Amino acid sequence: MIENNTSQGKSFNPWHFIWISVVISELFTALISMIQHRFVQGIDLLDMLRVGAIDSLFVPMIVAPIIIYFMRNESVLKKMNAQLEYEIAQRILTEEALRASESRLRVVTENAPDVIAELDRNGHFTFMSRVLDGYDLTDVLGQDFCKWTPQEYHSVMRNALDQVFITNEPKDYEAQGTGKGGEMRWYLVRLAPILADSQVERAILVARDITARKEAEEALRALNNRLEVDVAERTASLMAANERLRSLSVHLQKVGEQERSRIAREVHDELGQSLTAMRMELSLLRKVMSEDLLEAAEKAESMDKMLESTMHAVKRISLELRPGILDHLGLTAAMEWQAEEFERRTGISCTVSFKPATIDLDNDMTTAVFRIFQETLTNVARHADASMIDARLSVKDHVLSLQVQDNGVGMKESQINGEHSFGLVGIQERILVWGGKLEIESEPGKRTTVNVQIPLEMDGTTS
Repeated sequence: MIENNTSQGKSFNPWHFIWISVVISELFTALISMIQHRFVQGIDLLDMLRVGAIDSLFVPMIVAPIIIYFMRNESVLKKMNAQLEYEIAQRILTEEALRASESRLRVVTENAPDVIAELDRNGHFTFMSRVLDGYDLTDVLGQDFCKWTPQEYHSVMRNALDQVFITNEPKDYEAQGTGKGGEMRWYLVRLAPILADSQVERAILVARDITARKEAEEALRALNNRLEVDVAERTASLMAANERLRSLSVHLQKVGEQERSRIAREVHDELGQSLTAMRMELSLLRKVMSEDLLEAAEKAESMDKMLESTMHAVKRISLELRPGILDHLGLTAAMEWQAEEFERRTGISCTVSFKPATIDLDNDMTTAVFRIFQETLTNVARHADASMIDARLSVKDHVLSLQVQDNGVGMKESQINGEHSFGLVGIQERILVWGGKLEIESEPGKRTTVNVQIPLEMDGTTS
């Protein structure tokens, strides 16, 4: 038999220890539970063992060797006692921290402006921070979260909840909810996953009352709609007024052209004929005068020159008012004549070309294009400091195009759109009457190109 010395100097049989270990393996769990129970009650373990204050479960003689062993190894019991004290203290601290955390969470959820709830996989409420007005908590827990919303929102709500459990991502939606009084409120709802072992176990629901915002949005929408109606009405009114002004402009242009034609005819026919007759009479008078009336003859010759000059002025004024060639020979001939007159008067070379060679338009359209051409030449003479002008008039794909290009100093954007650019404004107004458009390409120090386009009907008239 093997012998060994214990800490007390007494012999110890190892076979006894093996036997005790077998017993301990069977009764260890019950023994630890009893010791913890007695310790919590404040009874010292050693005193308990010495006085035999132990449950009847361990009274049989089978327990005696175990008690004897632990009494002879008091240090083991002390270590176990200290470990139990530490674990119990830690558990108490953990429970206190958990209670404090739950208290803080309860304060937050109960005082948050939003409603915070918990849903299971089927969409039933398992928790709610506070219930809506008119309800008790018992009315809500265990109920479906779609119960208090109109049917039209159910599919959106179900889909959002399914997506939270499938994708593990939060989802937002807006829906209306009703209270017991039947009042409809708007809510912005966010559903977010609650995880357990990396799996979505439940969903947290946060609902914010956005009724005031929705009412403000609706009021804003109504105001915006009203403003749109007002703007549309005012726009229509302005367009109608603008159309009346354009009609008036067309009428004034027609009246002006008619008045020009009338004055030109009267100047040419009546005044011109009278001057011609006076000059003929004066010529006859000079022939019958005798040499004795030399001074009178000289006076008559001077008067003849004055009459000739006056007749040229009358002819020029008549042509400027309304060139007869425009009415008798048409637009192309009138533009060629105007280019020649412009070149003779200003010294600026002016060429004009047509494609096709003959362009026939109605009287009003002919007058408008000729006046636009005249005004463009006048602007070049006044502002461009040019030495050459190239003008082209063409008809293609039922669009009349007039292009006038000079080699002058160009224009700034402010000059093109300036409030005192009356010549260009006049051109623009004449073009808009016929549904056309005006484009001016120019930069300071470079040439200027004026492009006019007017749509024509299939028969050549304007649209």
